[in-house]
Amino acid sequence: MVWCHAGYSLEDSTRFVSQCESGWKKGEQYSFVIFDVESDAFLGSIGLSGVSHTHKVANLGYWVRSKRTQQGIASTATRLVTRFALEELSLNRLELFVPVGNKASQRVAEKAGARWEGLLKKRLMLGGEPHDAVLYSVVAEEPQLISWQDREENGARLELAMMLANASSQGRPPARLDSIR
Repeated sequence: MVWCHAGYSLEDSTRFVSQCESGWKKGEQYSFVIFDVESDAFLGSIGLSGVSHTHKVANLGYWVRSKRTQQGIASTATRLVTRFALEELSLNRLELFVPVGNKASQRVAEKAGARWEGLLKKRLMLGGEPHDAVLYSVVAEEPQLISWQDREENGARLELAMMLANASSQGRPPARLDSIR
């Protein structure tokens, strides 16, 4: 992840959250927080970027804090955001670019119903160096997407919330997209 580096600061985080509202309003990006509904613990983030309403396509990216990986959180959140993208935004295609060596993230894409499409040479910049990536996609109306109806995985209970910068400044909680029980 380009943003993930040792010098990433609270100010960097604040700036990112502030950009989320603008991106959401413009229809350019949609960012979500992943948190546990029982403990309110922050679990990670997921979002759509590079949104093209003309071509009805977007990129999907996610991360989960290392202490909470391998619990079905990322794949569940990926299915929920996929549903949002295809149903609410009327997109036809989502693309996931995963570094070749990131087998866990590739497994997340597969568990969420994304299909492997190919290897892209030097597609991602990580640590200032080009890296090969595996391309996965989710296309509207493909049979594997029926799994949206199953909203429980490995007992994971989480909610996605829009990361809107003005929510806290107006003293109200972020709007909720969906919840897993």
